[in-house]
Amino acid sequence: MNEYKLTIHLHPSIKTNNQILTGKVQAEMQILDGIISVLKLDENIGHLLVANDDIKPGYLIVSNKRELKTTGIINESIKSDLDVRIIPISHGG
Repeated sequence: MNEYKLTIHLHPSIKTNNQILTGKVQAEMQILDGIISVLKLDENIGHLLVANDDIKPGYLIVSNKRELKTTGIINESIKSDLDVRIIPISHGG
């Protein structure tokens, strides 16, 4: 089975030791599941951003200049390497 690289960039207002997380995800895995699996690689970040196997409310999830949650893209399958940005809705600018 193919694997893809998923890189998550956290907005600087999210106070963590790691602003960039990278992990391998299985091909055809749902994007949301891939993001959660990479976030959970860092226990502190996982605790901060994930609850009940979902990303906590109050965050924009952006990839390729598109917001993934409101467009429904987050429920699609991973078909290539993916770069994602997580931005708090109240990031201040």
